Amino acid sequence: MIRLTMFLSLLLASPVLAADPMQVLNATRAKMGLYALVEDPELTKQAKIRLRDNVKRGRPDHWIRNGQWVRPLPKGATEGCGDTFAEDRWFTCEMETRKYRTAGAAMQRMPNGRVWQMLLLR
Repeated sequence: MIRLTMFLSLLLASPVLAADPMQVLNATRAKMGLYALVEDPELTKQAKIRLRDNVKRGRPDHWIRNGQWVRPLPKGATEGCGDTFAEDRWFTCEMETRKYRTAGAAMQRMPNGRVWQMLLLR
């Protein structure tokens, strides 16, 4: 039953959202008085891969096993992940900080209506 549920989640999850993740991220940051982050293509690619991994395992969180990242982060990067019902706002840990300049972001609507988000910052 777990495998069937996982398969249906992957089948029904829509990777296409009307919103551009970086635009949503920067609009949310602007409302908080924070500067816009510049998109980093490498971090965007890795954010999509990490989000895909989360969808496959059915959990929108950090994937750490025995204190180590299962998929290592790109050099100098940190991760923020979360989920929300709105694709027009960003909701992840780490997105409110002023210590990063570049980012890669990915979002995916899940069958239950939630939007999972993955953010890599450097």
